[in-house]
Amino acid sequence: MKKMIPAAVTFLVLAAVLLTCCYEFNNPLDPNGDNYQGYGIYNDEDVPVNAVFELKGASPSGGMTIADTTPLLEWNDVKGLTSWDIRFSTNKDLKDAVIIPCSQSSYQVPDEDALSFEQQYFWQVRGLTSDGRVTAWTKAMSFTVRSSVSWSGTLLENGIYEKNFNNPILSLGESGDFDDTWVWSPCIIKTDESDYRMYYQGNVKSEGSAKSSGVGLAVSSDGLNWVKSNPNPVFTMTGSYNGPVLSCVIKDNEGYKLYYRKHSSSYGYGIALATSTDGISWTEYPGSETEGAVLRGYGSGGYDNSVMYATVIYNNSDDTYEMWYNQRLSETHYRIEYAYSSDGYTWTKYQHNPVITETAGTWTERHLYPGTIYKTDGKYWLYCGATSKVGLFSSPDGINWTPVDNNPLLLPGAAGAFDETAVFLQSILVTDSRFLLYGYGVNSASERRIGYAELKLE
Repeated sequence: MKKMIPAAVTFLVLAAVLLTCCYEFNNPLDPNGDNYQGYGIYNDEDVPVNAVFELKGASPSGGMTIADTTPLLEWNDVKGLTSWDIRFSTNKDLKDAVIIPCSQSSYQVPDEDALSFEQQYFWQVRGLTSDGRVTAWTKAMSFTVRSSVSWSGTLLENGIYEKNFNNPILSLGESGDFDDTWVWSPCIIKTDESDYRMYYQGNVKSEGSAKSSGVGLAVSSDGLNWVKSNPNPVFTMTGSYNGPVLSCVIKDNEGYKLYYRKHSSSYGYGIALATSTDGISWTEYPGSETEGAVLRGYGSGGYDNSVMYATVIYNNSDDTYEMWYNQRLSETHYRIEYAYSSDGYTWTKYQHNPVITETAGTWTERHLYPGTIYKTDGKYWLYCGATSKVGLFSSPDGINWTPVDNNPLLLPGAAGAFDETAVFLQSILVTDSRFLLYGYGVNSASERRIGYAELKLE
């Protein structure tokens, strides 16, 4: 006699089989938020089939304000999708919008279709597979175009700092190149409306370690997409077993000044200077300190009491220079000090240094360094790093500093990210419509790559 299988068991087995073929994806994002995509059915190839997909890192969105009438609209790539449709309109329902095909996950508004100031816009995208399947439209995202953006201290302190989802933005060099192992320590210079330069540190594999070998140059027309200069590097250093380590580059009335860390057999590390009239050909400046440095630490020999990193600004209004640098006290402990100059060559240390110290039990308890300075609202704003994170301090004079309440502002990335172990910030690029912060990340293999984050307007 055959044994009968209960109907309930049969139902459960069939359900399990069906679930191995497809499943319902419950998007965890806030259903009231700008990026919520609801539900969708995915097959076992992880390709959306007539369904919505999760949209990450879409920009501009979230009701943010921009000052660009021809913005770049961008979003994340999705596995299985080979092309896109985008539509945008001043109407939230987007029913009157023209559908524009895109071959990649971005769309640059052309000059002939420039958007209007003081106007809110809505946009959404959908994806297409190679065999013609189409996802549903994403929920409408929004932004507003204004004639100008005021990058106020309040915005710096309370704004949202969002990492670029396409980080890192600069690749390693070919094997044997000066930057085949690390690319890091970026410094951005804007020379005109469509000419941006990134000076960066390159390290080469040598005797099993990443040896600093020179300063490279990359160029960009938008500050987002970079192409390395050829030839590279543009600056190397003579008379040392190790190459220069870039701190920062500034542009003043004389041309360009490149400040870098230099090793000395007599006092560890100090800050040295190279100059250039065009930013391409550089000449080492013979500083007044030992072995040609322009600023050095207090000690003699070894690493302790060395100056490891400096950030410098040029004040065009009174033709003066200011420097913030980290003085090394031990392998893990540093403090930030201040110096000033009338010419950028000869520096005087502030007599009441330090100006910022590490605080035990907080995010600034070790490895404190000055990242970069921005001046607005009559104040100095210092993005600095410590314990592999980035935070912000404000000051009325560049000497007396107060941390903002919501520090740290940037944290290391998730497992597998280019900055999963540490994130460092070293340069800012400010335009009418964007506030970009450039730095580098360190992954679990101790590799260094350059990326950027953006201060978002709500």
